Amino acid sequence: MAEDSHGKLVQPDTGRQPAEGANSISVDFPDKRAVVDLAVASIGCQGAALSTITQGQHKILASKGDGFSKLHDHEKLVESVLTTGQRLVVEPDQTGGALFVGLPLHVGGPGVMTAHDRANSTKPVGVLSIMCSRRTVLTADDSRTLANLQSILNSLLERQDVRRIAAERQSELKLTLEQMDQGITVFDADARLTLWNQRYIEMFDVDPALARKGSSLRELIGSQRHENGFEGFGTKDYDDMLSQLREGLARGETVEGGVRLNNGRVISSIHTAMPDGGWVATHSDITERVLAQERAERASLHDGMTDLANRTKFNMEFEQRNQQDGRLVIMLIDIDHFKAVNDNYGHEAGDTVIMSVAERLKSCVRSTDVVARLGGDEFAILVQLKAEANSDVAQSLADKVVKRMDEKLRFKGAVINFSISVGYCETITGQCDLESALSRADFALYKAKKDGRGRYQAFDDSNASELQRSKKMRALVKQDTYAETLTVHYQPMVCLQTAKDYCFEALIRWNGSKSEYMAPIDIIQAAEQNGSIGSLGNWVLNQALKDHQGWDGTTRIAVNVSPRQLGNSGFAAQVLAALHRWNLPPESLELEVTETALLDESASIAELRKIKELGVQIALDDFGTGYSSLTLLQHFAFDKLKIDRSFVKLVDSDTLSHEIVGSVLELGRKLKIETIAEGIETERHLAAMKSLGCNMGQGYLLGKPMPKQHVAERLLAAEKVA
Repeated sequence: MAEDSHGKLVQPDTGRQPAEGANSISVDFPDKRAVVDLAVASIGCQGAALSTITQGQHKILASKGDGFSKLHDHEKLVESVLTTGQRLVVEPDQTGGALFVGLPLHVGGPGVMTAHDRANSTKPVGVLSIMCSRRTVLTADDSRTLANLQSILNSLLERQDVRRIAAERQSELKLTLEQMDQGITVFDADARLTLWNQRYIEMFDVDPALARKGSSLRELIGSQRHENGFEGFGTKDYDDMLSQLREGLARGETVEGGVRLNNGRVISSIHTAMPDGGWVATHSDITERVLAQERAERASLHDGMTDLANRTKFNMEFEQRNQQDGRLVIMLIDIDHFKAVNDNYGHEAGDTVIMSVAERLKSCVRSTDVVARLGGDEFAILVQLKAEANSDVAQSLADKVVKRMDEKLRFKGAVINFSISVGYCETITGQCDLESALSRADFALYKAKKDGRGRYQAFDDSNASELQRSKKMRALVKQDTYAETLTVHYQPMVCLQTAKDYCFEALIRWNGSKSEYMAPIDIIQAAEQNGSIGSLGNWVLNQALKDHQGWDGTTRIAVNVSPRQLGNSGFAAQVLAALHRWNLPPESLELEVTETALLDESASIAELRKIKELGVQIALDDFGTGYSSLTLLQHFAFDKLKIDRSFVKLVDSDTLSHEIVGSVLELGRKLKIETIAEGIETERHLAAMKSLGCNMGQGYLLGKPMPKQHVAERLLAAEKVA
């Protein structure tokens, strides 16, 4: 029976099921014998027993004395206490002359053992049974003793449960740590190891003898076999690193650092402060990520084909070295007639030449010099010299690299001969910026090409004024001043049989200040050098179509196309837009292209096909001067061939030129391509061309370039004569 609030004996409610399973005392509870001994000693009772119910079975964990043999239904009484959670007192008249007291022992929330009084609703986990031989009801002192005993016993259980939970947590922590991909370490305020996992040992290749509590961080780092310093701390000194780490942790920061081990592995470490002044660190092997990043960075600074530095890397190296004492040599290199290699042997051969040039250039320089591929067939060399170095070092190097290209290159059974042109300048560090240095070297390269290629040219003081003029011209040719400084003149193309004009070629002319006069070739070169050739070409196209509106509708207008324009994938759309803008049919327009405009053959010819499909006629200008004029005829159906003036000039005096012109005319007839002779300047030229069967010509004899108003007057006069 249970004791109510008035101290009377009542029948306990046994309708609820007793606690069991997780809410029972463990069989291996180490203090179970001490519990029953303490109960017997403190109450002076006949016997005591510690019981629980596990999986529905009553179990006595420990007992002392023989009083329980006289107690009826002990199991039911224990079950009652476990069910109600209240102390049960059974008086002698119900037990055959003995007093039974059942004390419930409690547990708190999940996994936490606490002591409770009878009012607590938490289910008990066990019962302490006490048998007394006396026949009197419990006194007040007895009740206090029992309450104290219950509190003591619950404390013992609590301590045991804490130990059990701690052991479980320790086991879980160890299992978790060992399953982590990261290395884990915990250091105390004295920088001594208190906790770690196996991954840390493996990651840092720690000496197993040092993997123990109390090992100092200094010892551990010394065993990790790395000499590359502490990345993120910017130092190789241990004390400096530790000082930075502690300062950062003291500020409440999460301190990141890392190290590159001697075996090449890269480890990143994140340190977080602990209340005792120590820290916990997580270590991640980021080798693959770092290597991927380094590969990406290298790729961004190096040429994919040759693995040389690219333009960005070259520029960076110049800027860095230009801040140091000494002298710099900047050398620009172009492969001569590189397009001919691609045309004659194929692009694979061209790539082989590029690779060969790269290797030969590297063999000519020191390991500290920079060899770069700036793009296409353009290379550069940057040499850093001491201030007292010989003055002929740059010239000797230029001579060396030019001669190095004399070695024959074999490709699939063929021998490819090629040469390079070199332009270079030398400057004292800090006295010339990158743009100026490249401009000087580029000007020298231009001079080397102009003088015949396969040679080198230095920039010297005598070139300075010429370079300044070139810069001035580039500055004058600006998109926003075309209308003020430039104009378009037109040279007629004439039918040699009827003397009738059938087409006019648009030619750019200077219209600005006379003191700043620029020849047409200078205007084109300036636009190419300052990057405005595309916009200039588009301006000429629109100006020519606009002027053509007021002329005889039977004539066509011819406009030259630059490589930059043709390399633009939107050029066909620009042509169509211009025709629509000036309300002219495509048949009224003719575009003239040279071989140089077809350097990027696939893209350029694809754009030409789009334009031809519109109905615009396409002419191949300066035919016969390049290395692959005939090859181009295989790739594109040109409407017109313009025989270069260099052949026409000698057609009446040179047998070879006469035969060449005749062959081109015959080729045009067989391919059904219209052929026109450029540069007809004398009557003898005209007679020779007529005798060869040439039907169309252009030149000063037939008509000089003229302003648009003169074209209208010329057409009107011809109409009156007709």
